[in-house]
Amino acid sequence: MASIVTPSYPYPYNLNVTNFVTIKLNQTNFLIWKTQLLGLIKSQDMTEFIEGETVAPEPTIKHTKEDGTVEERVNPIYQAWRKSDRLLRGWITGTLAEEVMGTIIGLQTSKE
Repeated sequence: MASIVTPSYPYPYNLNVTNFVTIKLNQTNFLIWKTQLLGLIKSQDMTEFIEGETVAPEPTIKHTKEDGTVEERVNPIYQAWRKSDRLLRGWITGTLAEEVMGTIIGLQTSKE
């Protein structure tokens, strides 16, 4: 019988981003900022989130109860993905200068 592989997502929560990304993105330093931030993201094996290799799992899953009724439950795989994606999005947001923060209003994921 085949086994089901459950994906796991990195979550390096104790990392100090400012040790790796020493400048904040403004309107003149994109290439330097990008080089530093991508170096950090690659070192933590999280490029799949921004390059689209990892697609968000469904937020809910269907579960059949003992009585045969079906209910929707929170998908724990989605929760793990969302937690890692939010961490990465926080890294990106934390390295933006105030004058460029307005460009990310309304974006929900690190890929956006």
